[in-house]
Amino acid sequence: MTKVRSFIAIEIPEVIKKGLSGIKDVLKKTGADVSWTRPEGIHLTLKFLGEVEEGKLADIQKAIEESTKGISAFLLEANGIGVFPNIRYPRVLWIGIKDKGDTLKTLEEAIDRETEKIGFEKEGRDFSPHLTLGRVRSQKNREILIKSLEEFDKIELGAFNVTEVSLIKSELRPKGAVYTQLWKVALI
Repeated sequence: MTKVRSFIAIEIPEVIKKGLSGIKDVLKKTGADVSWTRPEGIHLTLKFLGEVEEGKLADIQKAIEESTKGISAFLLEANGIGVFPNIRYPRVLWIGIKDKGDTLKTLEEAIDRETEKIGFEKEGRDFSPHLTLGRVRSQKNREILIKSLEEFDKIELGAFNVTEVSLIKSELRPKGAVYTQLWKVALI
């Protein structure tokens, strides 16, 4: 049976992606060894599903529908820059996502709970909403990169309205992953 590499996510508006691209362009000048995320591929992942049998996609759709019941459109803010696991040895560079209420957390927990019912493991770590700018491949020019990151510490890219949740297919290719929205559910 055919398998589809997939995840559940919130799509990011173009205006935010342009802001992320501008930050990335500045950070690229550090000469750090980073695999940069392509702007068109940036999204807010709620649940990575991995390789899923095609026949299970309908169950995932139902799980998303169930997870979003009673959740209205809500506002998120993209601001602040950070790294995983820590600033001394950055591996992932990201922009933070802030939710003035708890809607995003409620949504993520509901998705985790509903997908667990159909055989997906619950997340083992706390949800840390972020938009990945890039992944550090080596420590080349690390100090220059860290200094540049400090310049964006208080960056504010603006707010955006979340109106839908998507099931996205991810195809790994030599030039990077290609993402295709398979299905979406609108938030009322």
